[in-house]
Amino acid sequence: MLLDLSQKYEICLSTTKPQVGSVRGPKQPSVNDMTVFRGGTVEEGKEKWDREAIYWQIPDGSLIITDSGYKGEPTKIMMVTDEMSKEMKDYMGRAKARQESFNGRLKGTFNILGHRFR
Repeated sequence: MLLDLSQKYEICLSTTKPQVGSVRGPKQPSVNDMTVFRGGTVEEGKEKWDREAIYWQIPDGSLIITDSGYKGEPTKIMMVTDEMSKEMKDYMGRAKARQESFNGRLKGTFNILGHRFR
């Protein structure tokens, strides 16, 4: 029997400063991205969601840049849409590329997320 040690982490980077804004995890890979983001499922109800989740850390009126895996919270997230200006699409593309580069460095260059911490 193989033991699956893979885990899921949610890592948010600041778009205004060179810093990590938040890290959540580890979570089981089978947990949906939106469930991690919200701290629970829609079926459970908002009142039972984990208040430490990113959803609760975003101030009213602020948005975070996400990919399509986070579709479903238009008051908290912003995804590229056809209606956006080219400048906004470019900005969001750079922010997402920065996030992917950071994730790649954690996984590959520093090999941080590839092992269980004890």
